[in-house]
Amino acid sequence: MKGVTLRLYSCYLYYDNRGTAGSYCHHDANFYSSLYDAGVRHVNDEVGADALCAPLLLNLRARLLWDINTDVNDYIDDFCTNVYGPAAAAVKQYFVALEETVSESTKTHVGWNDFDLFTPAIIAELNGYLDSAETLATGDTTLLARIARLRIGLIYTEIKTITNPTVIDALQAEAYSLVMTYDIPIHASFWAVLAP
Repeated sequence: MKGVTLRLYSCYLYYDNRGTAGSYCHHDANFYSSLYDAGVRHVNDEVGADALCAPLLLNLRARLLWDINTDVNDYIDDFCTNVYGPAAAAVKQYFVALEETVSESTKTHVGWNDFDLFTPAIIAELNGYLDSAETLATGDTTLLARIARLRIGLIYTEIKTITNPTVIDALQAEAYSLVMTYDIPIHASFWAVLAP
């Protein structure tokens, strides 16, 4: 196949619940390296993820397409420092815990729909990291808005794991408050779950 350029149309991240919190950074690095090793030089990707909930993942994917030799751990550090400033360490803990959670799936396709992984203990742990990030970002509305976007994805995920209407109403009210406070645009399919 010498001289042949391979192209890939990828839809591998498609999922029904685009608002679910998730991170597959190390998986993606391995995936793109495998594609590169197989001779793929062009990737056209139809991403089902929402940038609201997966900013690190989607930025890393773009970076990997630009530089396949990107060190994922260094990129995560750099991304968190540059995007979340003084809250970087807490947000990095959130992303790391999130990736550890979703990577434990036993399904063939580690799905964003695998809500069984998001136990009450995991949700509480993830909320704790975002609480710490908010404390570290106190007074900086730009950073608080960025953290609020992550929180909205986690709220969406939590809503998908519970059936108690009172708790769902409270979570929807919290999401609505964040959307209104920080003027956050929401995709219609996302809003269908979050709307109070």
